[in-house]
Amino acid sequence: MDLGAEWPVLVPSGGVLVVLVFLIVHLTRQQSGDRGDYQRQLIGLRKQHVEEIEKLNTRHDRQITDLRLQLGVSRAEVVECQEVIETERRARWKAEDSAAKYRRMMEQSSREEGR
Repeated sequence: MDLGAEWPVLVPSGGVLVVLVFLIVHLTRQQSGDRGDYQRQLIGLRKQHVEEIEKLNTRHDRQITDLRLQLGVSRAEVVECQEVIETERRARWKAEDSAAKYRRMMEQSSREEGR
Protein backbone atom coordinates (compact mmCIF):
# COMPACT_ATOMS: atom_id res chain seq x y z
CA MET A 1 0.00 0.00 0.00
CA ASP A 2 1.46 3.26 -1.07
CA LEU A 3 0.66 6.07 1.36
CA GLY A 4 2.11 8.71 -0.91
CA ALA A 5 -0.64 8.26 -3.45
CA GLU A 6 -3.39 8.26 -0.82
CA TRP A 7 -1.91 11.02 1.33
CA PRO A 8 -4.12 13.80 -0.06
CA VAL A 9 -7.17 11.69 0.77
CA LEU A 10 -6.04 10.76 4.30
CA VAL A 11 -4.98 14.26 5.44
CA PRO A 12 -8.41 15.87 5.15
CA SER A 13 -10.01 12.78 6.75
CA GLY A 14 -7.38 12.80 9.51
CA GLY A 15 -8.02 16.46 10.24
CA VAL A 16 -11.71 15.78 10.69
CA LEU A 17 -10.93 12.76 12.88
CA VAL A 18 -8.60 14.85 15.06
CA VAL A 19 -11.29 17.52 15.46
CA LEU A 20 -13.90 14.86 16.37
CA VAL A 21 -11.58 13.22 18.92
CA PHE A 22 -10.76 16.65 20.38
CA LEU A 23 -14.47 17.50 20.64
CA ILE A 24 -15.30 14.16 22.27
CA VAL A 25 -12.50 14.54 24.83
CA HIS A 26 -13.41 18.16 25.53
CA LEU A 27 -17.14 17.44 25.95
CA THR A 28 -16.44 14.42 28.17
CA ARG A 29 -14.27 16.56 30.47
CA GLN A 30 -16.85 19.32 30.52
CA GLN A 31 -19.62 16.86 31.30
CA SER A 32 -17.67 15.30 34.17
CA GLY A 33 -16.92 18.79 35.49
CA ASP A 34 -20.58 19.75 35.25
CA ARG A 35 -21.51 16.54 37.01
CA GLY A 36 -19.07 17.32 39.80
CA ASP A 37 -20.56 20.81 40.18
CA TYR A 38 -24.03 19.30 40.20
CA GLN A 39 -23.03 16.80 42.88
CA ARG A 40 -21.47 19.56 45.01
CA GLN A 41 -24.63 21.64 44.69
CA LEU A 42 -26.74 18.62 45.54
CA ILE A 43 -24.66 17.91 48.66
CA GLY A 44 -24.97 21.58 49.67
CA LEU A 45 -28.74 21.48 49.20
CA ARG A 46 -29.00 18.31 51.25
CA LYS A 47 -27.03 19.93 54.09
CA GLN A 48 -29.30 22.97 53.97
CA HIS A 49 -32.32 20.69 54.02
CA VAL A 50 -31.02 18.82 57.07
CA GLU A 51 -30.31 22.13 58.85
CA GLU A 52 -33.81 23.43 58.09
CA ILE A 53 -35.39 20.22 59.35
CA GLU A 54 -33.34 20.43 62.57
CA LYS A 55 -34.41 24.07 63.08
CA LEU A 56 -38.06 23.14 62.48
CA ASN A 57 -37.83 20.19 64.86
CA THR A 58 -36.22 22.36 67.54
CA ARG A 59 -38.89 25.06 67.17
CA HIS A 60 -41.63 22.43 67.15
CA ASP A 61 -40.24 20.81 70.31
CA ARG A 62 -40.15 24.22 72.05
CA GLN A 63 -43.75 24.88 71.03
CA ILE A 64 -44.88 21.50 72.30
CA THR A 65 -43.08 22.08 75.63
CA ASP A 66 -44.70 25.51 75.93
CA LEU A 67 -48.13 24.08 75.14
CA ARG A 68 -47.67 21.33 77.72
CA LEU A 69 -46.79 23.94 80.35
CA GLN A 70 -49.85 25.98 79.41
CA LEU A 71 -51.98 22.85 79.53
CA GLY A 72 -50.67 22.05 83.01
CA VAL A 73 -51.53 25.56 84.21
CA SER A 74 -54.99 25.32 82.62
CA ARG A 75 -55.64 21.97 84.26
CA ALA A 76 -54.65 23.38 87.65
CA GLU A 77 -57.02 26.32 87.11
CA VAL A 78 -59.84 23.92 86.18
CA VAL A 79 -59.24 21.87 89.33
CA GLU A 80 -59.23 25.06 91.40
CA CYS A 81 -62.49 26.23 89.78
CA GLN A 82 -64.08 22.84 90.43
CA GLU A 83 -63.07 23.06 94.09
CA VAL A 84 -64.54 26.58 94.36
CA ILE A 85 -67.77 25.44 92.69
CA GLU A 86 -67.98 22.43 94.99
CA THR A 87 -67.43 24.63 98.06
CA GLU A 88 -70.13 27.06 96.91
CA ARG A 89 -72.49 24.16 96.17
CA ARG A 90 -72.01 22.74 99.67
CA ALA A 91 -72.57 26.19 101.20
CA ARG A 92 -75.76 26.59 99.14
CA TRP A 93 -76.97 23.16 100.28
CA LYS A 94 -76.32 24.10 103.91
CA ALA A 95 -78.19 27.37 103.42
CA GLU A 96 -81.10 25.55 101.77
CA ASP A 97 -81.15 22.99 104.60
CA SER A 98 -81.12 25.77 107.21
CA ALA A 99 -83.88 27.66 105.38
CA ALA A 100 -85.97 24.48 105.15
CA LYS A 101 -85.38 23.79 108.85
CA TYR A 102 -86.52 27.28 109.85
CA ARG A 103 -89.48 27.09 107.47
CA ARG A 104 -90.58 23.82 109.11
CA MET A 105 -90.10 25.36 112.52
CA MET A 106 -92.20 28.36 111.47
CA GLU A 107 -94.90 26.11 110.00
CA GLN A 108 -94.91 23.97 113.13
CA SER A 109 -95.11 26.99 115.44
CA SER A 110 -97.94 28.51 113.35
CA ARG A 111 -99.84 25.18 113.59
CA GLU A 112 -99.34 25.07 117.31
CA GLU A 113 -100.62 28.63 117.64
CA GLY A 114 -103.60 27.83 115.47
CA ARG A 115 -104.77 24.98 117.70
